[in-house]
Amino acid sequence: MFALVTAIVLGYALVVMVLPFAGAIFWAFLLAFMLYPLNEALRRALRGRGNLAALLLTLAGLVLIMVPGP
Repeated sequence: MFALVTAIVLGYALVVMVLPFAGAIFWAFLLAFMLYPLNEALRRALRGRGNLAALLLTLAGLVLIMVPGP
């Protein structure tokens, strides 16, 4: 019984801690889902260099976000 109550309390605490980040987690998941095909194409173009493809995609995303700003 103690283990069940402890698991419920810890589960509730986890939900309370994660809930403020739910929006950001959702948008990160959506962005990753949408950019996966582009990442795969970059990886093929760079002959399997996944880290370089991820770096280029991240830098391109930053540039696209920062350039329109003031």
